[in-house]
Order: sequence, then C-alpha cells, then structure tokens
Amino acid sequence: EEKEDKSTEKTATDSKEQLNIAWRYANKTLESSDLGGAKGRSFNLNIPIPSDTLEKADIEAVSIDDQEEKKTTQLLKKFHQTCKTKEFLINPGTQIKKSNLIRLGVLSLGDILWGEDITSISTFLLAFRALLRNCMGVGI
Repeated sequence: EEKEDKSTEKTATDSKEQLNIAWRYANKTLESSDLGGAKGRSFNLNIPIPSDTLEKADIEAVSIDDQEEKKTTQLLKKFHQTCKTKEFLINPGTQIKKSNLIRLGVLSLGDILWGEDITSISTFLLAFRALLRNCMGVGI
C-alpha cells in the first residue's frame, strides 16, 4: 500500500513539475502555419499535385551531356534560360506578369554520378538560391 501511495504521489508531483517547453504553441493546431511567423514566401511542397494538373503542366526534363563544362553549371544555365524564356524572372521596376510559379527540381544532387566536388555543389546551391530570389519560382 505504501508503494501505491508513493507512486501516486510521484505521478502527481511529476505532472505538476512537467516542463512546459512549448508554452507559446499551446493554443496552436498542427495545421497552423503561422507558428514561426515566417517572413517572405513559403510553400507546402508536401501536398501531392493531382494527375490532371500534371498532364496539363509544362514539364521539361534536362539531359546534361556536355563533358567540357561542369554539370552543375550546365544545369544552372538551363534553369536561368528557362526562367527567362517563360518570363518568370523578376526585373526591378517592372510589373509581375505571371501569377503562377515555376518549380525547379534537382534529383540526387551530390550523388557520385554527378562527378562533382563539394565546392562546385556548394557554388551551385548558392547560385540556385540567388536565381530563386529573382524569379517567381521554388526549388525542390
């Protein structure tokens, strides 16, 4: 009986002393997206795209064959050219014409098949971020 009293007393004490680490999130739901007060553009890329939308979409796969230039450089040039020709680049002082976004995706960046070193991959990521900041697009 003493053991039961001690265990009951211990759980009552534990519940009182339980840390409230996330006290500011107590009234927030899991679906609420304003938790961090994120500034700028944010997109939920976890939502699957319906198949009928994909069929209507302008999807382009890039094949990189040139051996003289780094693959990351070729891909970045292709991304820039695509954004430019399809008018997704944001030019200062001009009005934005498009209301939709371009999704630029890279599969397995840094994989051994790319044949790139860490410096060129880091350079690519920095340049890719700069491109995304100047266009109506997201990188996936």
